[in-house]
Amino acid sequence: QTPQYRDLPFAIAFVVQFSIVTLMALFPVAKDNADQYNSGNSRMLLSSSAFYFLVAIGLPVLAAPALSLLAFKWMINQPEGLIKAALLSGIISNLFMGFLFAVIGFPFYFFNFIAFAILGCYARTVWNRIPFAAANLKCAVTAIQSNLGITALALFSSFASLVWIFIFYNAYAGVKDADFMKASSGSTTYNTSVSDQGDISAIGTLVLLLLSLSFYWTLQVIHNTVRATNDGY
Repeated sequence: QTPQYRDLPFAIAFVVQFSIVTLMALFPVAKDNADQYNSGNSRMLLSSSAFYFLVAIGLPVLAAPALSLLAFKWMINQPEGLIKAALLSGIISNLFMGFLFAVIGFPFYFFNFIAFAILGCYARTVWNRIPFAAANLKCAVTAIQSNLGITALALFSSFASLVWIFIFYNAYAGVKDADFMKASSGSTTYNTSVSDQGDISAIGTLVLLLLSLSFYWTLQVIHNTVRATNDGY
């Protein structure tokens, strides 16, 4: 079958919405944020809150593939040891945290002891099946070695998702305080006019719904790109 583009209208719509959200992230809509952006005082491409948000989300996203690559050789040479270490680490860490929280007076320390008991029972139940699980793990790792292009695409998708989350966060931060996002209800007192802008407007509700749709749609495109490439590889 000849390769061809399909669902061209949806592809155009996706590029348009992605471009709009990206522009919203680069050029804030809210007046206060726009003034700060233009004056160079505060909100540039990376505000302090966005930086902390990016660090909180980015470290786990980047650390997980890095740890997987470091454990790759261990998965091949010692798959049984890796599975046993994973089971025992959960048991020991919950037991340690339970005693630690009990000593410092944390009121919910018993949850760690419950998790310790559940993981202990689970490990005892599946311990005899570890060789079978290790064989499946070694087979999967061998398949990954034979298809490193798919592996690279999967790792890149994690980075792309992180970038998109950051873009969306900055776009939302730039639009949430805009005037059109708030409903104005004017009330007149003695020689005084009062305007209350505490509620969200109808336009603001629509904007939030469209932003939510854009966020979900883009993440699904990234995810399904990996799936479609893997299925057709």
